[in-house]
Amino acid sequence: MGSMIDSKMWEKLDLGRKVEKASAAISGISTKTIFTVVGGRVNITALVGEVATTNLQGQANALTVGVDPTIGAAGALATGIETNGAVIGTTFSITGNPAEAAIKNTGVARGCSAPTIVPAGIITIATAADSTGEMKWTLWYKPVDANAYVEAA
Repeated sequence: MGSMIDSKMWEKLDLGRKVEKASAAISGISTKTIFTVVGGRVNITALVGEVATTNLQGQANALTVGVDPTIGAAGALATGIETNGAVIGTTFSITGNPAEAAIKNTGVARGCSAPTIVPAGIITIATAADSTGEMKWTLWYKPVDANAYVEAA
């Protein structure tokens, strides 16, 4: 019974299709691919990272979220947000405005407040420091082009 209620609640939210990226270490000063957009453009309705299994290290470490299209130049989905010491359950989400920082919160995340259209290519996160800890990512989207879809990288 509970899963039917949950399913109906998700339908009412109308966030679209859901794709999950398993928990992975954030170590290394590098850009990491979290999702691949295939076959055309999609509208991201929500993109949420969550600290999972291991707290993030207590040191300065800005996290940015970006898009690197197959054709064209890379750009931001969210500017840097400090991850310093984030504990399990802390979330990081984007607003849909690429000029705004990701939102950091405990236990609560928000969806995009405006259509966030991204082309075929990759969705990335980048870290400014070599920190320990793990994050998992969930993306909700709606295809803009007929054959477009998203898969975890």
